[in-house]
Amino acid sequence: MSGIRVFVFAYPVFTGKDFQNDREIDDFYRYVLSKFRYLELPSERNKLPRSWSEFDERYEEIIARRAKWTAALERESGRVANPPNPFKWLPNPLWSRISAPISRAVLTASFGIMHPVARDLSAIEWTSTNDRDFKRFRKVLPIVFRAIPRRFGSTALAYHAWKTRELTRRMENQQLESFLPGNSKRQDHSPGCPI
Repeated sequence: MSGIRVFVFAYPVFTGKDFQNDREIDDFYRYVLSKFRYLELPSERNKLPRSWSEFDERYEEIIARRAKWTAALERESGRVANPPNPFKWLPNPLWSRISAPISRAVLTASFGIMHPVARDLSAIEWTSTNDRDFKRFRKVLPIVFRAIPRRFGSTALAYHAWKTRELTRRMENQQLESFLPGNSKRQDHSPGCPI
């Protein structure tokens, strides 16, 4: 459930488009849910809520009842703040200088959208300075996200899906119906993001 919440809360941060009303957030939640459907367990009790308001209510209930500190949470959140040096050839003092601004950006983005209770349980002390950084980050990130090439701003799977759609659109403009032999056209297009 936390992964779904991250997607819903990250969308406005990365795109700069805030949800204007409950219907938009509900539509986006259903879109994200369609991508996470394979995570559902087969029983009725374990199905993910069908609306954002139900999801949010259930998530808040779970956080209030079950959120607790763990050593793994502290260790992994500490790694975000001070990532270990992955390069044996790079001296640690140089790695610290290189990784500091990157880890600060990652920390600001990830912990900024995190649920406050989960953030409080981590090893990261969130201060008013972090809040100010997150507000600045929200202003800058959409500009950067639109400016970087899609190849670097998307996962490999998302990039190749986009590339396929672009090639298909280009071929359709040349009056080709398909890349497949026999010119058969697939009809099972999945709906795109509603926002």
